[in-house]
Amino acid sequence: MALAKLEVINLDGGLKYQGKLLNGLPHGHGKITWPNGDFYEGNFKGGKRHGYGKRINMDGSEYTGDYYEDKPHGRGLYIWKDGERYEGDWADGKFHGKGIKTLPDGTVFDGDWEEGRPVGQGMCKYPDGAKYTGSWLNGQPHGVGVKILPDGTKYTGDWLDGKANGQGVKVLPNGTVYDGLWDDGKFMQGRCNYPDKKVYEGQWLDGKPHGVGIKSWPDGRKYDGQWNQGKPVGQGRKIYPDGRAKDGYWEDNRFIEGESNNPMMRPDPIANKSIAKTNNSNTMGNNKNTSAAGGGEGMLGKFYVDDEGYVQFPDGSKYKGPLKNGNPEGVGVIVYPDGSRYEGDWKAGNSHGFGILIFPDGSKYEGSWNKGKYHGKGIYQTSSGAKYDGDWQLGKYHGIGTFVWPDGSVYKGEWRNCRENGRGKFTGVNGTTYEGEWQDGKYNGKGKLITPDGKMFVGLFKNGKYIN
Repeated sequence: MALAKLEVINLDGGLKYQGKLLNGLPHGHGKITWPNGDFYEGNFKGGKRHGYGKRINMDGSEYTGDYYEDKPHGRGLYIWKDGERYEGDWADGKFHGKGIKTLPDGTVFDGDWEEGRPVGQGMCKYPDGAKYTGSWLNGQPHGVGVKILPDGTKYTGDWLDGKANGQGVKVLPNGTVYDGLWDDGKFMQGRCNYPDKKVYEGQWLDGKPHGVGIKSWPDGRKYDGQWNQGKPVGQGRKIYPDGRAKDGYWEDNRFIEGESNNPMMRPDPIANKSIAKTNNSNTMGNNKNTSAAGGGEGMLGKFYVDDEGYVQFPDGSKYKGPLKNGNPEGVGVIVYPDGSRYEGDWKAGNSHGFGILIFPDGSKYEGSWNKGKYHGKGIYQTSSGAKYDGDWQLGKYHGIGTFVWPDGSVYKGEWRNCRENGRGKFTGVNGTTYEGEWQDGKYNGKGKLITPDGKMFVGLFKNGKYIN
């Protein structure tokens, strides 16, 4: 075997080598120079860079460290011409193992690498002062980790492709705490504790309560029902500190209150204004047939028939149509001082049969009635765009029906006492879908939930949460 000796030779591609040779190949310590001026100085083995060495490029970049089979392998430091640098483990010419990378803007990653990308555990400091510590995949936070922002905001939980996704807790500088399910960096479902001791637990959209949820106040108030962009919109129940409770329909953060036994509706002017009560019977005027008379008197006071055939009362209510024993009977129209208008069937002074009730703001009910209440098949639509189409029982959603929220979200299925109960399907505008069993407006029983990111949960749910 020939001994290594110092030589100067020319290699293929215009390269020049100066150093030791063994069997005609670079071996031991030597220096190789490329035609453009780049050079490597260090150890060789069998004609390849192998061991410790340093390469300096004419563009200003350089590598100092271990080589194996002509590639960086082991420990090494690479510095780019713009100041970016990586120091740590290498394998087959790529960052692989433990290492620290610093970017020109001040970003620093210290952790595990795999084939040139952060994978595994690591810590990253960002130029704005933010810091993430946890799991990584393909160069992004992925798995379980903690991120702290410069203002003190802290998120601890699951990550997917660089965004909060899954179960997590976010704490704001003011003490607000979000604990629940996240998707694509946004809070989707869970509990929020506010600094003023208010608590909301339920569904969210774009950082606001949206869907079904419960909000509690320190003084004992509680609202349990439907929300739209942070406001109670739709069906809900409110409990007051003194124990009183109101079930009803909310719109634009206002409770549209009717009688307590008609919780989903606005006030029913037909039941409350159109009928004068005399001797426990509903009459329009003291049990007299006034259809051909000039006037009369009832519990609402004196009334008269105007030139157009309308029966008018002192409160401004006007009715036009047939009467029987002083009560509306047949098909008639009544208009109230606030502008509400009912046109349809009457029986014994009550709306009964088919009729249409239109409110001043344009909200409308069209369908079947029974003794002054929505009953049977009917459609109720609010001015804000909410709509229920289905079965009613004594003024409440009850049976099979479809509810459409103003944002386009839809529930189709069974109802009982104005709540989703039984089997039904909810489709949200954000991509959430749930199909299965419900109880009192929440997922309860067997069902299938698909989240906006495509995750699927099939099994048992309880109080709106997946349990198995």
